[in-house]
Amino acid sequence: MRKRMRSSRSTGGTRKSAAPDHAREPAQRVQPPLVEQFHVAVDRQLKSAHETYTAAEAAALAIKTRYPQLQVTIYDAKEHRHASIEQPEAGAKSEPRIV
Repeated sequence: MRKRMRSSRSTGGTRKSAAPDHAREPAQRVQPPLVEQFHVAVDRQLKSAHETYTAAEAAALAIKTRYPQLQVTIYDAKEHRHASIEQPEAGAKSEPRIV
């Protein structure tokens, strides 16, 4: 019968990486290019793309009406700006507030 020899690697010690910590580059997120100009953003996360502002506004108002606690904005990719959508009053049309 053979005896098992324990190697120095399996002692449970921590393993050090080959590159020092300061030499590592931070991970970069790759963002796909924005094809459409207007995007509906919920809590600053882009959810849907639209060709016109009115289409994006209609989608944003539908979300804001259903979930009033969320922060809903319309992002203009050309201007790099968010227009805030407020919950509509009963019978009143809301004006977007540019942030």
